[in-house]
Amino acid sequence: MKNTFRFFALAAVVAAFASCDKIQDEVPAVKEGRTISLTVGTETKTILKTSGAIWWLSTDRLCVFDNTAAPFQFTFTGDSNTSASATFVNDNYTGSTPIYAVHFDRNSIEQASYDGTKLITGQVKASQNIMNKKSFSKDASFSIGKIVQNGDNYSVETMKNCFSLIKFQLNASDIDTIFVKGLGNEILAGWVNVDGDKLAADEAGWWTANTTKGAATEIKLFTSGSGATNGHFAASMEYYIAVLPQTLSGLEIKLKKSNGSIATRTINSSIVLNRSKIKAFENSLDKDLTFETTHEPIILDCTNASNFVWASSDPFPTRTNKASAAFDFWLNGHTEYVFNGNVYNWSNHLGAANGSNIQLPNITGYELSELTITSQYNSKQPTYTLTDGTNNLVSFQVLYDDVNKTTTNLPHTMTIPTASTSSERPNRYIHATGEMNIKFTLRYDYVSN
Repeated sequence: MKNTFRFFALAAVVAAFASCDKIQDEVPAVKEGRTISLTVGTETKTILKTSGAIWWLSTDRLCVFDNTAAPFQFTFTGDSNTSASATFVNDNYTGSTPIYAVHFDRNSIEQASYDGTKLITGQVKASQNIMNKKSFSKDASFSIGKIVQNGDNYSVETMKNCFSLIKFQLNASDIDTIFVKGLGNEILAGWVNVDGDKLAADEAGWWTANTTKGAATEIKLFTSGSGATNGHFAASMEYYIAVLPQTLSGLEIKLKKSNGSIATRTINSSIVLNRSKIKAFENSLDKDLTFETTHEPIILDCTNASNFVWASSDPFPTRTNKASAAFDFWLNGHTEYVFNGNVYNWSNHLGAANGSNIQLPNITGYELSELTITSQYNSKQPTYTLTDGTNNLVSFQVLYDDVNKTTTNLPHTMTIPTASTSSERPNRYIHATGEMNIKFTLRYDYVSN
């Protein structure tokens, strides 16, 4: 089907922008310990009421910076039920003249930072919880405004949104999670550095990813509260995804239902996401999509000692390194081991590792398909064979370089043939010819019968 977008001005989110290129006279520094307040209008969106009105919330906070890059928290005052505009107060402001006000996720706003010149660090959250109908996640909001002074009063000139919005609706009423990725693995959300001067002037290149704090190439959208119907997105309701403004090579959007089935919508054309603008899907996001149940492979990392312990009978009780030697089998002597809570036997207990068969874990509904040997102890060069208890399935010998004191052909993946019947699947063993001390990972693929 044809996937099309329509552009909408984000009038409900951002009022007419004031000019940000005015040259201001220098104002005197604010006295230490003074109570100061900031008046903010409707230019920053925290929630969008069903009527389309913008309201601030009593839980909103602003992070304010002066030219020394000192952060100050300003808290909301006023009536959150009639708060198209709001006043934020700090009762013990000790900074110089405030320059920037920053609004974003109230749970991590203390992590906002400013370099004292023009770079402000904040985030558009990659995990966005839709809390209200006809809204986007208020915790994904990220806006910056320059502060101006008029006598003893301060106000935010214009709070500029640092995100774009994608609007969508759904036909289905049982979708609980949505994943969004750019086809070019573009940075969609996370921590960014914003050039305050470029943002104020609406110049290109005003944000760059902050790789130290973390950027994200995927956005996860989920619902709770009044934005959900029994934990699902409501059918025929407008929802929004907050995304960093940019040009994407395309989009991949995965929709997951509560039963685990997944459908994918792919947009293979370039998508321009402008700051403080909405781009909307013309049709329901799930229109004409087929949902299919998928089963991801299970990877068991047997190099992690926390997954593996010896069973209750330990013939080497004085061995000091047994807790940290994940699948360190070469000393042998044990008759069974415990992996992820399940007990497995050594079916051919010979008293020495040479010739032993170690039973590998089995997972109901899945079949062991690969064993990857990641490391081998010191100078040992054993041959490992995967068996079904009777027949050899695949073999591999580790090679060791005595000069360089290292193995030469690890890691190595052994592909295990498919079992002919379901009753054969639990019967998978690794057999060693020579002393056995390996660490390995196992891959299990889903089987339908």
